[in-house]
Amino acid sequence: MRMTAAVLIIPALLAAHSPAGPAIADAAEADLTGRLRALIREGERRRAADRWFLDELRAILRRHRRPLGREVARDDFRDGDYTRSPGWQVASGRFDVTRRMGLTSFVELRSDPPPAEKQAEGDITSALLGELLERSLRGKGRGARSGASDRAEIFLPRKISNAFTIRMEIAFRGPKGRLVFGPYDGRRRDRGYRLEFSPGEGNGLAIHRATRRGEKLIASYKKPVKAREGRAYVIEWIRERNGEMSVLLDGQERLRASDLGQRGVFNGFLLENAGGHFGLLEIAIHGD
Repeated sequence: MRMTAAVLIIPALLAAHSPAGPAIADAAEADLTGRLRALIREGERRRAADRWFLDELRAILRRHRRPLGREVARDDFRDGDYTRSPGWQVASGRFDVTRRMGLTSFVELRSDPPPAEKQAEGDITSALLGELLERSLRGKGRGARSGASDRAEIFLPRKISNAFTIRMEIAFRGPKGRLVFGPYDGRRRDRGYRLEFSPGEGNGLAIHRATRRGEKLIASYKKPVKAREGRAYVIEWIRERNGEMSVLLDGQERLRASDLGQRGVFNGFLLENAGGHFGLLEIAIHGD
């Protein structure tokens, strides 16, 4: 870091962060945050500090910023019922509420099938018969449907602003799994942003933008997230008004990206178990 950056930033922080009573704590924090953002922009414009230093300052801001003002939804599932206050809706698979894992679902992990050209004719016939049997079972009750499904999806209809803060506590029973969630747009929930959380896999976190034509990768954390049991993961996903997004895992920033492909208001929040045993212990969504 160049000395000019230290001269600019450190005295301003000390001056702005003077002791304040509870009545003006929020205003003081907002003032401090605004000044720090302005200093970061000025540092970029004048090239008065190294890039890594400015990135660290941004990360500190994200870790300590409070959620946006309006609470859109909150649920800890302690009432044992996900269908009211707020009312979640199941699109596929099965969901239950348990004391240890909250809103929980289990989807069996399946390995990729061998290439079609290497399958014998008898193997293809057996696979087709098996698929027909699974489809038949899906219509015979909730439990059978969940056992045959390759995913479990649930969603919460709520208006969510383009800028949001989503904080979740997630339980997981290994060894591997993939949980996909995020704000959606449209009745078919086919547009919006998706955050993939894959403990025990090579790429532990990834942000996608979903469109009617498919998904586009926005950013990924190309390191594994250690699979663990008996301790919840805390994920905080922040999107700013200017399209900047960051994802914190257990208080540490793991992803940062910028995307303006989705500009409007979202219609709700979806959660999809794409394989594994997951539980949502608590969720809080704040909007602009």
